[in-house]
Amino acid sequence: MAVALFCIQLDFFALNPAIPGISAELDVSVPAAQWTLSAYMLALGCLFIVGGRIGDVFGRRGALLTGTALFAAASVGCAPAPGLGALVAARVVQGVGAVLVLPVSVAVISNVFPAESRARALGAAFGIANIGTALGPFVGGGLTEGPG
Repeated sequence: MAVALFCIQLDFFALNPAIPGISAELDVSVPAAQWTLSAYMLALGCLFIVGGRIGDVFGRRGALLTGTALFAAASVGCAPAPGLGALVAARVVQGVGAVLVLPVSVAVISNVFPAESRARALGAAFGIANIGTALGPFVGGGLTEGPG
């Protein structure tokens, strides 16, 4: 779960330095290219509670696996996106995948670990996720300046 959280954080923060490159590559304005960030965050923000509820109703394991699969498939779909519309659509799907991973992973960790070690387990998982937050701009900048 910590790896999934790491990937979600890394993905979001790696995109920021790539916005000017996306703008140039897709021949759109920088504000239009920023929809790649906004679409992801809107999906995540609007559906966060729904994602947790899906995990409660239909099972956490299935929700977590579905969310991870959606996030990974959408990540693969972002790379060859021919235009901004396709890229934004793939980012929405990534956001939906993240909606299933984030709240469900917290619930799973909270239920698996006993009360005396729960805070340490959650702290470790979010600590690993936040390494993704810190590395994201470096990875995004490296990919933008390197292979593109």
